Amino acid sequence: MANIAYIALGSNLGHSFTTIVQAIKDLARDPAIRVTAISSMYATRPTGYLDQDNFINAVCEVETTLSPEELLKRMFETENRFLRVRVFKNGPRTLDLDLISYADVVSATPELTLPHEHTHERDFVLVPLNEIAPDYVMPRYNKKVSRLLEELPEHLRTNIIKIL
Repeated sequence: MANIAYIALGSNLGHSFTTIVQAIKDLARDPAIRVTAISSMYATRPTGYLDQDNFINAVCEVETTLSPEELLKRMFETENRFLRVRVFKNGPRTLDLDLISYADVVSATPELTLPHEHTHERDFVLVPLNEIAPDYVMPRYNKKVSRLLEELPEHLRTNIIKIL
């Protein structure tokens, strides 16, 4: 049986727009993953480490027969294909893939926290996620994505701009 998962994509090094498009295609080549929705692309300012270029962000919805751990491993393989280097937390990157949510799974292990622990604090995830799944009830928060976006405090908004 396939499960629905949401993956956030971000990039601020190289040709970010092309990288995100190609990363989605890379994931879709796996027979256990079917991409069912893709948000628009958004330009966002960096958070955490601010001395870097703006990001391009998007979210995709997938149906998958992979377990959450297997999907995460597959996402890391895609990041590696795009030469992702983890120099320091919140630093610049060619590609960042985050597993935002997987079915109704709630977990907190050293390898995987579901839903992603910072989803409710990130407009660069909530805005594109709201575009493709506004009525999705986010596990742990027990709120629709649209409600989480409405409740996002002003100080966590990054002036996200839809670019395509």
